[in-house]
Amino acid sequence: MITYTKMFEKIGVLPFQTQHYIEKIDWDNAPTFNRTRFRTHTENGHKTIKMHELDDNFARNIKHYCEEDLKLKIYQANLTMVPAGGSTPMHTDIYQYIQKVNNLNIDKKDCHKVFVKYWIPLSDKTQGQYFEYNGVMIDDWKANDVYRLFGSSIFDHRGGNEGSEKRIRLEITGAQISVEKINECMI
Repeated sequence: MITYTKMFEKIGVLPFQTQHYIEKIDWDNAPTFNRTRFRTHTENGHKTIKMHELDDNFARNIKHYCEEDLKLKIYQANLTMVPAGGSTPMHTDIYQYIQKVNNLNIDKKDCHKVFVKYWIPLSDKTQGQYFEYNGVMIDDWKANDVYRLFGSSIFDHRGGNEGSEKRIRLEITGAQISVEKINECMI
């Protein structure tokens, strides 16, 4: 019998409101979600907004949260909407984007030593929505709950929306040490 270990923990709730912002997003004109590493499945209309590309109060709140509350020196924050029928297959993270923009070259086997990841649903869980991390479901999430995911470059995870409501999440990936320190540690 295979058993799985819970490799996530709820660490709190976002210290600012998100619903008024989320309700104003025109998802029909948001960027199309496109990851080339997932070639064999459907991401049925995922839409992702890279928060660093925005200059509004919500993006400034995210920046402040990342820098002051999470103490991240480098980070990326993505806001994603998964429509009904959308899913992301079982995978591990490889941190391509954050490494590229920070000129890092960290082997996948070492990513968990450098990067931390936070999964933050911005809508309450509704029937048919799921997120599984290392074989363990995150059940009954509420909008703005903050979960730290341990070892997302090691542990498989997936999510989906077989329900009728949009599933909206914020993912933050970052490091609590500077690029210079990362490079020193990886030599």
